[in-house]
Amino acid sequence: MDSRDAPDMPLPLPLFEGNTPVFSIREGQHRPQGHLPMPGVRCPTCKARGIEQWVLPGKRCPFDSLAKTLAKPPPQVKTKCKLKNAISFARLTQRLNDLAAHDVQTANVELNYELQIHAAISPGVDLEALTNENIEFRNWTEVVVKSKVGTEKAYANVFDPTQGSIICKINDKECDKNDPADRLQWSEVMFQVYQKVAMGSLQPMTELRTTWRHWIVNSSTRHILSEALWFGTSDPLRESDSFVEYRPGDSGFFAILGCQNVSGVVRMLTDHCDAFKKTITCVRVLNPIPPPTAPTFYFVLADYATISLIPTKRPKKSSAGQKRAAKRQKASAREDICGGVFRLGSSYNWLLTSPAWLR
Repeated sequence: MDSRDAPDMPLPLPLFEGNTPVFSIREGQHRPQGHLPMPGVRCPTCKARGIEQWVLPGKRCPFDSLAKTLAKPPPQVKTKCKLKNAISFARLTQRLNDLAAHDVQTANVELNYELQIHAAISPGVDLEALTNENIEFRNWTEVVVKSKVGTEKAYANVFDPTQGSIICKINDKECDKNDPADRLQWSEVMFQVYQKVAMGSLQPMTELRTTWRHWIVNSSTRHILSEALWFGTSDPLRESDSFVEYRPGDSGFFAILGCQNVSGVVRMLTDHCDAFKKTITCVRVLNPIPPPTAPTFYFVLADYATISLIPTKRPKKSSAGQKRAAKRQKASAREDICGGVFRLGSSYNWLLTSPAWLR
């Protein structure tokens, strides 16, 4: 039988006998039903990094191969939309700096969507980074959004306006069965839902400080994250860091802003700059190095003030303007000297003409 006609076999999983895993592998084509037990070996490179990974003898460890690949970073981020993402972030900054900017007005989310609200629950995710950001695991509100013409839930996220956090868990726009004319963008749905939850808990919208995208399975997003791994603020191979941080100005920062799981957050902050008054200070990607689980990243937001803008440089004067300014400066200095001499002479004359009992 041709090997191409053979059914796909799952990857062998180790069965532990004592402290050593034993792999059950196929013996060959002559006896396709037979299996031979083979003891596994532990990858020394992964062991040195604190990762327990067992492989078949003579086979390459996938994590070790990835680490060697990471040791040779690409020359630059190849994301084509990096410039477009930098422009979108600049647009957010421009709208925040414009005192006359108003929020974008759209239809009410409850007209074409059904909201199911479950209050006082846990966020449903086990992330150590939540604890590092001083976020508690209680009093969260889950909101499930379904289109009124379908039964599947398009969006299911948890909110806590008291702690100023949003955790995006399930977001599948393909499950939005509304007509294209009746659909709302993800950014608008998230804004109106967060606004509704914040008003119910009597919290201002401006207290939002973190937005989380949990368990990313989008292949294009994960590809961009792998490309931008070496273009952040922190070192991705440093064992002490559990995340890679990207800040405005980093090449990786603008590459990540173009991900399908990220661009909606930027659009939400841009379209509703008057309600949030927030900008993105950094993006942190959790556990980007193996084991290759679905990554999670979050945005750290901060208040945006017009006084924090980079001061505009004064236009450079021409040579004629510089000469005129020098003349004005000399004239001003001459007036100061003459005025001082005049005031000194006046005081001396007053001393000469004043009565003796005033001296």
